Amino acid sequence: MKYSLKRIGDEVFVTLRGDVTEDSEGTLNELKAKIEVARVYIDGEKVDLINSVGVRVLTAFANALRKSKISFCYSVASVALVEAFNLFIGLCNPDEVEKIAVPIHCSYCDRDGYQIYPASEVLGWSDAGITVACPHCSKGAGVTTDLDSYTYFLKG
Repeated sequence: MKYSLKRIGDEVFVTLRGDVTEDSEGTLNELKAKIEVARVYIDGEKVDLINSVGVRVLTAFANALRKSKISFCYSVASVALVEAFNLFIGLCNPDEVEKIAVPIHCSYCDRDGYQIYPASEVLGWSDAGITVACPHCSKGAGVTTDLDSYTYFLKG
């Protein structure tokens, strides 16, 4: 896993990329040492995979931020992060996520992908007939997941 960090005033903007695994522990410890502000925004859109040890490592990172009284949120959570949040309740609190990636499939261009939406908006969706713009061809694509279980972690 790799990260980039940008500081603006009392806020830090972090972008995470790659896989969160046992190899990420040192990277997240290094990142935590660089954060000395009141608010952190974590862009996790490019997190491709998070394994069981990665969950432990990410939980330790989140708990270290909480213990240090550093407020943080995932400005964007990838499909992999959302799936981990649902499997490991407590990894992420509902108020710590602004936007989530929603998996989609376009029957026009036969491609899979995702679109980013505010978490609060997705909570209001039902599984019946949700159509969104395909990021590849801009035609209608369907959501490919059970939204009730996909957004379970957001329901507290």
